[in-house]
Amino acid sequence: MAHNILKTLTNLLRRPTNDTDVTPTRRAGTTGLNIRPAATQEEVQAIRTLLTEQVPYPNFVPLPEVLPNRHNHLHRELIGAWRDSHLIGAAFIGPAEQEAHSLVGPTAHHDAEMILHNVAMIHNIAVEPAHRRTGTALAIKHHLSTWARDHGAHLILAVPMNQASRNLNQAADYILLPPDITLIMQIKTHASAHGFPAEEGTTWALRILDQTTDTPIRVGVHQLDC
Repeated sequence: MAHNILKTLTNLLRRPTNDTDVTPTRRAGTTGLNIRPAATQEEVQAIRTLLTEQVPYPNFVPLPEVLPNRHNHLHRELIGAWRDSHLIGAAFIGPAEQEAHSLVGPTAHHDAEMILHNVAMIHNIAVEPAHRRTGTALAIKHHLSTWARDHGAHLILAVPMNQASRNLNQAADYILLPPDITLIMQIKTHASAHGFPAEEGTTWALRILDQTTDTPIRVGVHQLDC
């Protein structure tokens, strides 16, 4: 199984990308949808409230409480989806901080910086119940991929916690790894490799955003022998 997934990842790395890779197919429910980062403190609070109410899982990385100091690199960002000035969906994205901070070894500091600058993590996506199954979550998911790439990410990760989340990742053309698969990131500078096991009951989902030959981080998988 792990060999087949690694082959899929290798084939993806060889496939050219373009802007259409992260452009969602428009559905009727996404007409008039305005997806963008929070612009005011009031919008920050509204997004925090929606995510807190709709996502039952705790975050390793806390939700931002204020507008971020925005720049062209990965940073914590709250994204909202508005229709007719009404917030109907939201997301929290940023660098893969938990993975970066878990590294050990002689190259840990350098490798952590590489992950923080090149790997994005989708922490949460939520849609108000009345607006689910309209394509809103998928539109947000595609927007997050575009945002991550625009801010320097070569790889974007997610950890789907339930079947609905797994279905969303598959619809967004993410690679969905089975349980018990460890995600491997190799930092090309030192040829150092780090493993990130999926927590019990979860799986990794990932999308490669930049498939150029000079990508600083390569990904693979490992499955423990039973």
